[in-house]
Amino acid sequence: MSRREIGRDWAWPDVKAALEKAGSSLAQIARESSVDITAITRVKNIHLPKSQKRIADVIGVPPRDIWPSRYQKAAKTRSRRTRSMTCARKG
Repeated sequence: MSRREIGRDWAWPDVKAALEKAGSSLAQIARESSVDITAITRVKNIHLPKSQKRIADVIGVPPRDIWPSRYQKAAKTRSRRTRSMTCARKG
């Protein structure tokens, strides 16, 4: 069973290799997005939705497929927030 099948984040070298296979690079994405390269490379360590989407769009997969751990946490937070708002409205 591969890492992607069990829902773990892609390793950084895999992300860079997928970009290269797609004919792009982190520097090229930064230039095309008119942002500093650090805005793109910081994705390696922290959740930056806009940069993650830019990278995922070039690779051709949704960001949640590359960084599932970051999106599972966001979904749990949203569901808790939704439940608490629903309970407040009923009360």
